[in-house]
Amino acid sequence: MSKLSFDNSMPAEKSAPQMDCIIYYGTEIPSPKETLPLENTHIILQDYHPLVQEGMFKAFFPNCVRYLYWNPSRIPIAQFEKLPEQPPILGIDQTWGTVYLDLGQERGMSFALRNALALLTPERGAHGLFVDNADDWCSSLQAIRTFKSLLDSVYAGNAYFETKFSLNRGFPLWHNTKGIASVILEDFDLDSLLHEDEQSFLWHKKIHDIYISLIGIQNPEIPLFCLSYSNKKISNAINTSYTKERLLTYQSMKSLVKREIFCHPQLNQWPASFVE
Repeated sequence: MSKLSFDNSMPAEKSAPQMDCIIYYGTEIPSPKETLPLENTHIILQDYHPLVQEGMFKAFFPNCVRYLYWNPSRIPIAQFEKLPEQPPILGIDQTWGTVYLDLGQERGMSFALRNALALLTPERGAHGLFVDNADDWCSSLQAIRTFKSLLDSVYAGNAYFETKFSLNRGFPLWHNTKGIASVILEDFDLDSLLHEDEQSFLWHKKIHDIYISLIGIQNPEIPLFCLSYSNKKISNAINTSYTKERLLTYQSMKSLVKREIFCHPQLNQWPASFVE
């Protein structure tokens, strides 16, 4: 018998949110009175979360989709040390307790791909992978082509056909949209478009333009989320002193983003949007 249990009575007259995304790397069990009404929501949890370990995800989130966390360029130090044949690495990140895989070498790239395909099995009960630090997979044309081969192998039957990918950035991968479920722009604060320095603004405007050209026009059904660590509300005030280019970019981006997610830097607290 599962160690987890809950009262599945629905709260009265609480409407479900539109499109949302919840990223949570902690271990706290959420209240089912908050999770049961959720619909059309992307849930990103780590495999060590109790709901995943106990096979209780669907009981708490019956109308949501779950994405398994996959970082193509990092693995935990503890996992690395237990490997009988260790892949090549570039270094160690003691802050996050991970090692950097060397994706520039064939053995490093092959190891990362095997990890991805191992996660994409029906018994894992997920709809796809959340690809963190997807930019690390875009260091070369060969790497981009290898990721495309992962998509092709998934849809050829090596993993179940419903598999999708939620990408944290990874702009060069946006050319192949058939397997993209959503795009997340980490550390992208909408308000920063109005207040940041010119160089930062031009970089964010470039992201906006790339999204419009590759996804926004051809596949507008693919949702765009912004992940901010500023933990503040979106401002509705617009200063008329801003340049026309900034205002237009801000207004366009705001219309494209389904939800701006505010998270704790360690991603170990449920975001405010979760309990609205």
